[in-house]
Amino acid sequence: MRGARGPRTAVVVVMTAATVTLAAAIGPAGATSATHPPTGASAPGAHRPPGFRPAIVGGTVAGPGTFPWLAYVDYSAGGDSFACSGTVVAPALVLTAGHCAVDLATGALDQASGYAVVTGALNWTASGAQTSGVSRVLADPGYDPATSQDDAALLVLATPTSAPPLRLATPADVGLLAPGSLTAVAGWGETIPGDVGSASDALQYTTTVVQSGAYCNHGAQDFDPVTELCAIDAPALTGGTCFGDSGGPLIADELQDESGPPTEIGIASRVSGQCSTTRPDVFTRADAISGWADGWIAREAANPPAGAGPPPTPAKPGAARMTAGQAQRDAEETAAHVLHARFDRRSYTSRCTRASAIQFTCEPHWVHRGDDYYGRETVYDVSQEAGAVWRDRYVLSWMSDRCGTRLGAAQSCRASTVRGTY
Repeated sequence: MRGARGPRTAVVVVMTAATVTLAAAIGPAGATSATHPPTGASAPGAHRPPGFRPAIVGGTVAGPGTFPWLAYVDYSAGGDSFACSGTVVAPALVLTAGHCAVDLATGALDQASGYAVVTGALNWTASGAQTSGVSRVLADPGYDPATSQDDAALLVLATPTSAPPLRLATPADVGLLAPGSLTAVAGWGETIPGDVGSASDALQYTTTVVQSGAYCNHGAQDFDPVTELCAIDAPALTGGTCFGDSGGPLIADELQDESGPPTEIGIASRVSGQCSTTRPDVFTRADAISGWADGWIAREAANPPAGAGPPPTPAKPGAARMTAGQAQRDAEETAAHVLHARFDRRSYTSRCTRASAIQFTCEPHWVHRGDDYYGRETVYDVSQEAGAVWRDRYVLSWMSDRCGTRLGAAQSCRASTVRGTY
């Protein structure tokens, strides 16, 4: 809907990487090297007012008539409570992230009866908002919680919404994914990373720029260019997506001075660390899952829901939800950060093993300046909520690498040990 288009100002949704200086204007879209800064974009109306800080971390509130297809997704059942964002793609179908539909502890689909989906309002608490229950939960058959591949799901609404659907990109729309393309992203997620209470009742949005596969491979861990794309708020690096924005759309042709119908080209999937805006947000490619989604859209059109009783009452949840893979990456980033801060300013990597839903065990090992380092780190979520704040305890020892090599028995060498917490 062209009448729903907002200005080219930015807003905050929230994700992560390194500070760079960018040119304010970019010519025709082109690939960027993994060693180069992110591709920026500018166009008539793309400037930001002096002192304006865009952020869905502290973002800009969507104006009346904008983003009519957005859906607020609330879930509460079996002791699990979280919120996600989504998009109306048919009168009785809302597209969201797969990790907003699958129990990360069991791998089973979340209970349909636990959902309340709000559509037709920019503020999900508004009196005129349409609220529906969910009759069925459909995860993309290719969704892998461990890797976030095909991170997409459909919620079948028990009561159809009058909100208009947003067009999904197909493989024929690959041009909309060109590096340098200026896009918009919106959601109801956290505006202060790690603070669930900061999630906004009013829809927030920001502009962001699609990046090349080479840049995404460099800036986003475990990036898959076949099923994912990445974007960053270039050149400002102040906006992005955060916990609670999961499942929201990355939209092409929604801004002023752009032609073509608004089209969802990505589904918000994951962030780096605590929603850093200096590294790219990662999205599931809509064109990779549109064949599956279009099949269900056709079925829904042929068999519309008959209606249902009163829907559940949505409420601001007490937690945010992330993928199992996201939790793994955050734990490993925390472990490496502690090693970097405690020992020396080199780059560390650490592979960790999940001990529970909120705890990972890591076994770092490296050799530096003639010493052999080894030990164990425990990385855990202090609030017992996915997407909150990670902490670390470690016991690390080191000895002369020469001693260990010569004697062939580590127990015969003198070792130093340090214990600490972060």
